[in-house]
Amino acid sequence: MIYLIFLTLSFILFSLNPAKAEQKDEVKLEEIVVTATKTERELKEVSTNVTVITKEDIEKYDARDVSELLRQIPGFNISFFGGVHADVYVSSRGNVPLTRGAQILVNGIEYNNPSGYVNVLAIPIGDIERIEIIKSPVTSLYGNFATGGVINIITKKPLKPVESTVNLSYGSFDTQRYSAVLKGSLNKVEYYLEGRFYKTHGWQDNSWEENKLFNTMIKYTPDKSINFGLHFNYAPIENGYPGPLSESEFKENPRQTKQPWGKADSYTLVVAPYFEKNFENSKILLKVKYGMQDGWCIDPDYFDFRNYNVVPEINYFLYHKIGNIEGILLIGAEYRYLNNEKIKAYKVVNGIRGPLYQDRTWKDNTFGIFVQEEITPFKDLTVSFGIRYDRVKTNFKDKIKPSLNFEKTHSALSPKIGFAYNFSNSFNLFMNYSRGFRNPTTAITGFADNPDLKPEKINSYEVGFRGDPLPWLNYNIALFLVDTKDKIVRVGGPRKVENAGEIRAKGIEIGLDIDFQLGFYGSLNYTFQESEFRKYTTVAGISYKGNEIPLVPKHLLGLSLGYRAKWFGNLVLIANYSSKRFIDVANTKTLEDYFIIDAKYSRQINKHLELFLSGKNLTDKRYVEIGFGGPGWEMLYPMPGRSIIGGVNLYF
Repeated sequence: MIYLIFLTLSFILFSLNPAKAEQKDEVKLEEIVVTATKTERELKEVSTNVTVITKEDIEKYDARDVSELLRQIPGFNISFFGGVHADVYVSSRGNVPLTRGAQILVNGIEYNNPSGYVNVLAIPIGDIERIEIIKSPVTSLYGNFATGGVINIITKKPLKPVESTVNLSYGSFDTQRYSAVLKGSLNKVEYYLEGRFYKTHGWQDNSWEENKLFNTMIKYTPDKSINFGLHFNYAPIENGYPGPLSESEFKENPRQTKQPWGKADSYTLVVAPYFEKNFENSKILLKVKYGMQDGWCIDPDYFDFRNYNVVPEINYFLYHKIGNIEGILLIGAEYRYLNNEKIKAYKVVNGIRGPLYQDRTWKDNTFGIFVQEEITPFKDLTVSFGIRYDRVKTNFKDKIKPSLNFEKTHSALSPKIGFAYNFSNSFNLFMNYSRGFRNPTTAITGFADNPDLKPEKINSYEVGFRGDPLPWLNYNIALFLVDTKDKIVRVGGPRKVENAGEIRAKGIEIGLDIDFQLGFYGSLNYTFQESEFRKYTTVAGISYKGNEIPLVPKHLLGLSLGYRAKWFGNLVLIANYSSKRFIDVANTKTLEDYFIIDAKYSRQINKHLELFLSGKNLTDKRYVEIGFGGPGWEMLYPMPGRSIIGGVNLYF
């Protein structure tokens, strides 16, 4: 059925008059992107379905959080671990949702926690130029952290010596948000400073949060050929953990908690200097990231953790020409040292820490080398191919159960090949194949009960098209197939995992953006995905062949409709639908489908003042996005009900 839909849409869109579209002065496909290939390319030259969220999109949809924008991406799914904003599960194209489901970059610098955890509250959102999202595995360039895709946030370039923005907001559940951005360009120095404070009592009992962010970016350009830069990010987080509810408890009162003593206190730190040197026909980029996380949480046991990583990387770009064929050769190398130096777990009784029952360390040494070639055989065709080699050495020690200790070394080759052909501005065809792998460290925590896991091996196939067939319409459609061997899956709670045999995910993603130039605008994104076990017999000897993958809904739909005018302001309605999803590999228990409606309104009073009002879950829907377990022992994490927040933005 999905193939029939794909072919029908192909015929309709290809039949549209391309000459008419080519007369447009402004073509969206000419957007420059860098994430997919690490080189500057027009979107029409990229062989995968990159989604670009522009600054105009951010202004129209009035996003106050990166996660709000990511919910509107076809082929991409972000789910919250209940009402705790720092905890998100990310997945793309039928993959198993994970807290380590994608690589997060800010201006090309990695912002994931050392073990790969995605902390959306550590992402600077005060001054975004655009966001580039890649949903296919990008292991051949970024390593195993990018198996679930890459999200690169690019901040705006300052134009004045001093620019500043202040945000003040207040809303439901005593929610307070305060932030300030100070940036500027002084001679040869660009600087960016952001501070943020977020506090809420939370919708569910014991779901309070108090989070801060301090983010700094500095760039020094002594001449046109040299750039020095530094990223510094510090994000302390405190929150209550209300914990899961059973199905009966959820129906009785979804706002209750069964662990009023649940709590977390942690911080993350990123320090990343870089150096870039441009030559006549080449460029070299050096960067080093140091990341650290330290903290503890009670959920429901007491977990104490500390880890850090050091990631130096070098990239060399050669811009060459052979006859009439232009090309860009990229050669790079990366070393990644990860040290989970403290992984301790204690029993908790009525909020009191009890005896230690787990004391582990986990170290990874990863070396990767990669090469990529992009060529343009003729004007409208771009071909990209490359390969990466990774060697990972893992050292795992359990002080309480020494029988679990091990040392392992494994290696992986990750090739890719793809092309993009631009028939016209109405029809841009792209295809690609890529292979990837995911090390167990980036799929699970060191607290997992099964430390002896094999790495996942992934083969991804994609074909699609995109274009601007009409002055007011932009579209993108992609058909995808992802085969995974030795997939790491949950067999109970989030810390009970094992390798499945083979998993196949297939589907179609569709994105439409509409702007009628009369103040009205809208968007539609739809994802159909089928994810099932092709081969899977558990350690206990139970076969789950043909079962659906837990927490992966078949249908995801996002709709938006807005109106913007200078005299009126900006009003937008946003709706998101998810079909039901199973919470266990046996497919005995499901989370119900849900349809959520949000609304946002903002009005620019003058060049210094903007007012805004935002409402989430306006129908006060009771629903769950993440859950585990089976009949009689469900663990459900309720999502918040209706909330309203309003405030002001001040510009100086």
